[in-house]
Parts: sequence; structure tokens; C-alpha cells
Amino acid sequence: MRPWQRLPHNFQHHHLPICSSTQDEARERYQIGQPLVVLADEQMSGRGRLGRSWEGGRGNLLVSFALPISQDVASFAMMIAAREVAVFVQGLVHEKVQVKWPNDVLINGQKVAGIIGEFEQAHSCLLMGLGMN
Repeated sequence: MRPWQRLPHNFQHHHLPICSSTQDEARERYQIGQPLVVLADEQMSGRGRLGRSWEGGRGNLLVSFALPISQDVASFAMMIAAREVAVFVQGLVHEKVQVKWPNDVLINGQKVAGIIGEFEQAHSCLLMGLGMN
């Protein structure tokens, strides 16, 4: 089963072999009120917080969600996402997994995943990207 086949039925999904950034693709493809997920095999210009670059080659998880939620819920959604990614990773490894506030997931102090959130005020939409090595 492909990952997007497990999404709720109302999510649009787009799987791209390569893109500049899943965040940019999600922003361009979002239609107001319609949840969306963009998954890429490879991205060329991924970014993290504060405009830092994020390397995203083949074999990494590169995904962005466009979620039609209010801004006050968006920050809470980001905290929940970071925690849930850490819980998921902890189920895969025996080493110590932790969240480094606000958006990094670490194994034994080494970053293995990053989450970026960008709220689109005009569309009341949270663009949430996840990159995992």
C-alpha cells in the first residue's frame, strides 16, 4: 500500500519524482479548504527554519501537508507533529529519541528529522513540511 492510500479520503495527494521543494509545491497546489499532501522522492531546494537549506535526496522522507486550520491551532499542530514524529522514530530504534524545540527530532543528539511550519494567513492554511533522513 502506498503511503497516500492511508490518508483520509478528503486529502488530495501528489507524488513527485523530483521537485524544488515540497513546501513550495504544496503552496502552489493548495485549494482553499482542501487538505493536501505532497510527497517527493527527491527535492533540490528544500529548506528548514530561518531559510536554512535541507538536503533531501533519494531514500529520505520528503513530505508537506497543507492543512486548512486557523492560526491559533497551527502552533499546537506543529507541537503535536514534532512529538508524534519522535514517538514514531522511537518505535524504530533502541537509541534515545528526543524533540529539540521547536522542530528537530534527534537520535542520541543527532538530527534525523526536521519539521517546518508556514502559516498562510490569506488562506487560513498551515503548510507543514517534514524531512527525515
